[in-house]
Amino acid sequence: MQGFAIKNSEGLNALIGRRETNALKTNLILDCQRAQRRESANLIMETRLDNMARHHTRMETIGTLFLIWFAHAAIGAVLSAPILFFGRKRVGWARWEWLALIIPFCVWMLLMLSPLSTGRKSLANLGEPVYISFAMPVLALVRVAIGTRITERVYAASFISALCVIAAAVFFMVPFKPE
Repeated sequence: MQGFAIKNSEGLNALIGRRETNALKTNLILDCQRAQRRESANLIMETRLDNMARHHTRMETIGTLFLIWFAHAAIGAVLSAPILFFGRKRVGWARWEWLALIIPFCVWMLLMLSPLSTGRKSLANLGEPVYISFAMPVLALVRVAIGTRITERVYAASFISALCVIAAAVFFMVPFKPE
């Protein structure tokens, strides 16, 4: 609009006096500046809304992943509890073996959030950690069957490693499920 006012200033000068033309130019310039400020304010507001939406989406993602982990851990713990209870006299269990509920899920989650899952996975694949949960009691049963032939630390490290390999295998072997 400012360009319009300057280009046609001779015609305005002819129609009205020079003072009124200068006042009109000033008003047009001020109107243009106000419009630019409004546009800037709108852009700032849109950016803030986008950031809030991204933050909200991240919070939803974190909450969803926590619920999936909790279901995975609960299923694995409930299925393994009788084996752990009845095998407690045959083998000793270390507290740090509870990491078997966390580390394999983290391996699966990192793979799921990586670019490797793009186009290969959908929301329907979020149930995959259940397969890892079903492997936990099987490995606990193997631990009880082996007994004290292998030390606790060696078995626990191999137990957690095996669950991590199972988590990666589940990620790569379970096909894309339609939503």
